[in-house]
Amino acid sequence: MPFLSPGYGNDGDAWRVADAALQMAETGSYTASRLPGYPLYEIVAASIVRFGSFVLNAFSALMGVIAVLFFALTLRKLKCRDTFPATIAFALTPVIYINNVSSMDFMLGLAFGMIALYFTLRGRLLWAGVMLGMAIGSRMTWGAMLLPLLILSLPESGRPDKKQSAFVLITLGVGTLWFIPVWLQYEWGSFWFADMYPPLVYVFYQSTAGFWGSIGIVVLSLLTILRLFRGPTPDWSSLLIDLSTTKGRRLLIASILGIALYLIAFIRLPHDASYLIPALPFVLILLALWFSRRQFLVLCTALSLSPFLLALDNHGVYLPGPIFFDHSERTSQIAYVEAVLDVAEEMNESSLIVAGNWLYKIIGTGRERKWSRSVEFVYLLDSAEAHGYLARGWTIYFLPKQELYNADVYGFSLPELGAIPFPSDSSSN
Repeated sequence: MPFLSPGYGNDGDAWRVADAALQMAETGSYTASRLPGYPLYEIVAASIVRFGSFVLNAFSALMGVIAVLFFALTLRKLKCRDTFPATIAFALTPVIYINNVSSMDFMLGLAFGMIALYFTLRGRLLWAGVMLGMAIGSRMTWGAMLLPLLILSLPESGRPDKKQSAFVLITLGVGTLWFIPVWLQYEWGSFWFADMYPPLVYVFYQSTAGFWGSIGIVVLSLLTILRLFRGPTPDWSSLLIDLSTTKGRRLLIASILGIALYLIAFIRLPHDASYLIPALPFVLILLALWFSRRQFLVLCTALSLSPFLLALDNHGVYLPGPIFFDHSERTSQIAYVEAVLDVAEEMNESSLIVAGNWLYKIIGTGRERKWSRSVEFVYLLDSAEAHGYLARGWTIYFLPKQELYNADVYGFSLPELGAIPFPSDSSSN
């Protein structure tokens, strides 16, 4: 509960969701927070966003609880001897815990994905298809989960039958239905998008400590090395499934495939550790099969501690864990935005402020604020726009580091054109 505020979370996209949701609530027509669209979550958000950020964050937490519950049911179905510690580890893996308290779509998709996985193992393919289609409606990349689930759903003969065909058609049909509003509003261009590739150091961090936490990734790495060099131990393993059986082999193949598909997708566009969330249940299932039971329990303990101890970022290591660090960042970012808005309210000259990643936090926080019509905030500026504003006598400001972001996107330097840093009284992180 203490982590459900302030604001919608550290991720600027969560604030974009809130902004789009408010527009939908006011106009009644679909508005994408960003393309290619996340229609199911955006529509749900539009129905509750007026109750404030706490309620929207609490909805994510509720979806997280449902995801955890169905992951536990999945482990029981797989005859896991350590369902409780594995479930706690799943819930407290830092990337899950942090997304539980912010207004992003990941927990809604994860809830439907875990229900789909459970129904697949139960042989309820009709409902599995509906649930996976709903997950796709919240984020298109959940479609990659279709292949692992299809493998798990195969009959003993290994040949797909009408049930598998219906499963695929229902999944794709339900998922497609959710994107009809996106297509009607933005047409085919909405399904094509590109973004800058981040530095490799950032990619490495997001896929390791950014996902597992410092304690989690260290323990996982050590246990993997130990397992590779020492082999199995007598207490093999947490999952009571014989890998020599058809069922065991399919579970192994499906888990490896699920991990591989989402890892490939992440490598293609590695902007956020959260993109790897759909792979987490497959990773834990695979490790429960591969590690000894003792090793797996050590990992579960480490992951359960990971959100509370030793946060790591580009400035160093901090004793409070990722969830505390995330909350501290949220608080300081809101304070910075308030300081920016205080200065903007006092400005009288024609001023354009390049806010970049801060824009939607400024819009969301300053919705009730009033400032001069001659003061505008924009996301980024291309060269022609910048020259146009300067020719009309406007002063161009930029928030911290957004001149670098603007240069990466548009290939020119704002300071060289005469833009200056924004004179806020508080510094950002």
